[in-house]
Amino acid sequence: MNTPHDRPPSLHRRAAAFGLAAALTSTFGQSIFIGLFGAQIQAELGLSPSTWGALYGLATGISGMTMFWLGALADRVAAARA
Repeated sequence: MNTPHDRPPSLHRRAAAFGLAAALTSTFGQSIFIGLFGAQIQAELGLSPSTWGALYGLATGISGMTMFWLGALADRVAAARA
């Protein structure tokens, strides 16, 4: 049986590089989207900068809190289908 300790170090480096690249690209996308379209969304909805920031922060907080619950749900559904 192949255990993590039997794998060559290059595989660990590739996995770490993939994880780092995935984290950087996912964060980059959200930041760029808000940077590009945030002012237009804010103007279209007639929001002050403070209100826009509060709404964005609230949405980010809610998504962060539900991420754990939804991740566990996705794991259960995937395991049930396997």
